[in-house]
Amino acid sequence: MVFAGFFLSAKTIPNWLIWIKYLSWLYYSNEMALINQWEDVKSLECNQVGNGTCYRTGNDILDYYGFKKAHYNRNLGLLFALFIGFR
Repeated sequence: MVFAGFFLSAKTIPNWLIWIKYLSWLYYSNEMALINQWEDVKSLECNQVGNGTCYRTGNDILDYYGFKKAHYNRNLGLLFALFIGFR
């Protein structure tokens, strides 16, 4: 779950550990779910208090996690490949 992007951004994983996320079906499904949720969001309200981060669009959230909309179909194919490979 750590390398799937639930607890930290994919950008913050050290290079020598980055390969582990590619073995996780949670990584691919999490990226697909976030893309599905945030890709069409054009505006977000921001009631920023203190030093909090304010995201203006759904793309800002995807950028924060290091996910790309172009990976959606790739992730679907890799989920099937992992299913067959792990099976």
